[in-house]
Amino acid sequence: MQGGGLLHQWFLGGWGLMIGEMWDLERLCEKAEELGRHTCFVSSVPLKVPGGVASPPNAVAIF
Repeated sequence: MQGGGLLHQWFLGGWGLMIGEMWDLERLCEKAEELGRHTCFVSSVPLKVPGGVASPPNAVAIF
C-alpha cells in the first residue's frame, strides 16, 4: 500500500467492509459447544445512516 496507513482505514472507509473486531467469539464458541454445533451463520448489520462512521453492535449468530 503506497504511503502507508492502516488496513482498518481502507476496509471501513474505502471499501465499506465491516470488521468484527469486537465480537465475543469465545462466548459464541461456548454456546456452540453447549448446543453440540460446529457451524453457524454470523452477521452484523450497521445502522443505515448516510455518512455515518460508527454504529452500535448488532451482531447475531444463527445456529
